[in-house]
This record gives sequence, C-alpha cells and structure tokens, in this order.
Amino acid sequence: MNWYVPLLVTGLFLAFSATVFLVSLAISHKMLAGNADYQKQRRFLLVMWAGFTFFTLVDMGIDRLYGKPVSLVDLMIGFMGVAWGFALVFFGQRMAARLLGFQLPR
Repeated sequence: MNWYVPLLVTGLFLAFSATVFLVSLAISHKMLAGNADYQKQRRFLLVMWAGFTFFTLVDMGIDRLYGKPVSLVDLMIGFMGVAWGFALVFFGQRMAARLLGFQLPR
C-alpha cells in the first residue's frame, strides 16, 4: 500500500465525521421528540465508528497477511481515526445537543 492511502482514508473519515457532526447539529436543532431522534443519531454514529474500527483492523491484517510490516505511522493513523470517532460519538453529539439547549438524560 502506498504511504498516502492511509492518510487519504483517515482524511476522508475525518471529513465525513465533521460532516456528520454538523448534520447532527442541524437535526438536533429541529428535534421535536427529542430523545428518540437523539438515540437514532447515536446509533448511526456508533455504527460508523465501529465500521471504521473494523476497517482499520482489517486493513492492517491484510498488510500482515501479505507479509508487509505494519508501520508506526499506520498504527498512529488508525488509532487517531478510532479516537476521533470515539470522541465524536460519545462527546460531540451530546455537546451539540446541550449547546442547543436540549435536556438530555444522564
């Protein structure tokens, strides 16, 4: 794999994450039922985060299968993407909803 592919994938993931965060802000602003829509968004973000984590592990596993060493850069890019997704799911959505004045369950 070329050196720029993990960077490209991570960049696309971060751009997608930021887009989802902004869409989540817009949807939260229009929430009527409140908790039901919030939970739907949370499930979507969890699936997205789990999918990226799975992709990262599979990508590194395929590299190892073909005998290529997994570099420290690949590990750090994968870790940073997973950490960004974790922060987006568990902190970003709640923060956006609170900034908009919604009372969320603890």
